[in-house]
Amino acid sequence: MIARLEKRRGVEGILVASRDGRVIKSTVPDSLAPTYAALLTNLVETARTCTKDMDEKARPRAHRRRLGQGGCT
Repeated sequence: MIARLEKRRGVEGILVASRDGRVIKSTVPDSLAPTYAALLTNLVETARTCTKDMDEKARPRAHRRRLGQGGCT
């Protein structure tokens, strides 16, 4: 699955992290992986907190974000 994601146009790296931010698998430089994992863990926790506050019927079933140079696009 990771190989398929890497082949997609625009993908510059893959990062798989545990819920507590530990890097499990990464194709980004070793020096950047822990920083990205920490940032993404924070983002996911913030999204989780926001969706908990939403009404059950209005809650989205999946989240997908594309990170560009200027942030989420």
